[in-house]
Amino acid sequence: MRTLFKKFAVITGILLIASTIASFQKSEKYTLAPKFKKGDILKYKMVSDNETAFSNQKVAMTMEMAYSFDVKEVNKDNYLLHLKYDAMKMNMPLMGLTFDSNTEDDVITPQNFSPLFKLLTKQTFELKMSKGGKVESFKGMDDLGKKIAAAFDPSVPDEMKNQLTEQFGKQYTQEGLKTIFDQMSATYPSKPVEVGDKWTQEVEIPVSGISTKINLTMTLKSVENNVALIDVDATLDTAENAEIETNGIKIGASYKGTQKGTTKLDLKTGWTIESTITQNISCSMEIMGNKTDMSIVSTMNISRY
Repeated sequence: MRTLFKKFAVITGILLIASTIASFQKSEKYTLAPKFKKGDILKYKMVSDNETAFSNQKVAMTMEMAYSFDVKEVNKDNYLLHLKYDAMKMNMPLMGLTFDSNTEDDVITPQNFSPLFKLLTKQTFELKMSKGGKVESFKGMDDLGKKIAAAFDPSVPDEMKNQLTEQFGKQYTQEGLKTIFDQMSATYPSKPVEVGDKWTQEVEIPVSGISTKINLTMTLKSVENNVALIDVDATLDTAENAEIETNGIKIGASYKGTQKGTTKLDLKTGWTIESTITQNISCSMEIMGNKTDMSIVSTMNISRY
């Protein structure tokens, strides 16, 4: 009887120790924040596959992009980074269109829009990020619209030139790109977190020129070998009666959808290791009383290279 009691006491003690260790591990808090060093250069590649379905048709599009961050300054309250797009390529098989920044052409023609992407790769953008990961400013877009307008071949009709410049300007405004990077930096919570904790952020980004609100919820799922695994869950929604104007024609548009994915973050540096996101969006557009509904499914993978 005494032997049985001793065994029970030993087992109970082991379980209590294991429980205490597990409880300690669970309650450990992690600081998820950028810890950049001057001179750091990190290169990423992004591949995005999109399928848009409307009127019994499906249009596929693949976007490939390579870009790099160069840490120029480490200040008391923020970091100064230079962002450069190293390569950009978009392929739309159904329409027989391919835009590629790796072109020798510098002139935009009705048959060749690749120089648009080439212009982007020639720009260097300046990004200021707080020590907590918040994007404070984004510069470098001011003169890009003028460069695009000047790159058109004289044979391009003014109507097409104005439309392309207008659409590009709406999608790639200085504030628009800032909010896109705001969404990326949402993986940084405002305070230390433990496994299982959630944090939220709301951002607005331009989608085809329309301001779209994204409500993000992040969850720290696990930490292993100084790599934090973060779940991302979000909803997308445009304001009621949202509209854009193209060539004097007003187009009503609305977007609703979800965004789910995961992000791996290096705890030592704060740099993203890999991120995968899937979006499911329902879109409704109305032009001169004619309404068109469409669905958009997209997957995006960002990784180092």
